[in-house]
Amino acid sequence: MKVRAIALTTSALVAVATFAAPASAGEYTGKINLGAGYTWDENGGEGSAENNFSAIHGSGSVNVPYNDVVNLQFDIFSAASMDNDGVGEDNFYGGSGLGVHLNYRDKEGALGVFASLGRANNGSDEDEDHVVFAAGLEGQYFSGAWTLRGQVGYLDSDDNGELIQEAGFIDLGAVARVSLTG
Repeated sequence: MKVRAIALTTSALVAVATFAAPASAGEYTGKINLGAGYTWDENGGEGSAENNFSAIHGSGSVNVPYNDVVNLQFDIFSAASMDNDGVGEDNFYGGSGLGVHLNYRDKEGALGVFASLGRANNGSDEDEDHVVFAAGLEGQYFSGAWTLRGQVGYLDSDDNGELIQEAGFIDLGAVARVSLTG
């Protein structure tokens, strides 16, 4: 069951750790992300459980420019799965939280810091939530319609063994901007 808790906790905390589209001073921008997925881990071996589950996730962000080069971004995020462990009991895995980013941005990219705080559930008990914290450095490079992004950070929880504790992470990605207006 640790695979599920780790996957959902990590994805919930870093899924929104990207900036909104570049903005000018005084121009607020935002984004909303919704998604679904399925994870499988067929451990094999006698007595081991298959770790298969579907998940949903969502996030929203708003970018608040302080001036032409300094931006502040606020995030809200959540991820969840429902799993039937084969004996008729439903287990909840997931989490939610808030994040904040402070960055320096120019026409070529952005460089900044971020922090997030949330609650995660490892599925053993619906009332067993744990505080999860992440913080680190992040950057972006703007190249036409593409944005290349990266983060490096620290992730920790108040749990004693079921969730990630005292862990580092690296998150790399690319985002394409598509205009829906003429």
